[in-house]
Amino acid sequence: MFVDLSGPPRFWILPEPEVVQGIRDRHREYLARNDGRRVQNDASLHCKITTIDVAHGAERWERLGLA
Repeated sequence: MFVDLSGPPRFWILPEPEVVQGIRDRHREYLARNDGRRVQNDASLHCKITTIDVAHGAERWERLGLA
C-alpha cells in the first residue's frame, strides 16, 4: 500500500509481486536509456515510485480482502 498524506489522504493498493516487477521494469528501462549506469550514483539502491506508476491501484480496497 502506498499513501500520500500531503493533502487529503490518497491510497494505492497493489500486490507486492506487481510492485516488484514494476520496479524491475522501470529500472531496466532507465539503465537502457543511460548506457547501463545510474546517472548520479552507480552504487545507489534508490528507486523512485510515482503516482503514475501505481495509478491502477488507486483506492482498490477490495484487494485487501477484508470485506
